[in-house]
Amino acid sequence: MLREDLGLTGTHLACEHGVCGACTVRVDGRAARSCLMLAVQADGTDVETVESLAEDGVLHPIQQAMLENHAFQCAFCAPGFLMTIRCLLDDNPTPTREEIRKEAIGERCDPGRDLR
Repeated sequence: MLREDLGLTGTHLACEHGVCGACTVRVDGRAARSCLMLAVQADGTDVETVESLAEDGVLHPIQQAMLENHAFQCAFCAPGFLMTIRCLLDDNPTPTREEIRKEAIGERCDPGRDLR
């Protein structure tokens, strides 16, 4: 829905199993793998994609830092990493190396809401 219906093409679909993180978005302030969520699960939530980071053509500081430090090779996973980093830093502006590792591998990621 994000890509096809809303035209928010920054969020990438890759593994479709919630493993790679390319589809990471922010749902109610928490990182979530969008490939594991149905659109109906987002009803009533605040969903932010990578498109929400830059304002008026000015890169978000996270985007700028990644650009300046040549943080990506092909950049396919960049949107997911950017949203993951944003969620981490919003919760903890000075994370430890271990906290960064856990965030990067999706250990803190919300896999979506239970529909039962």
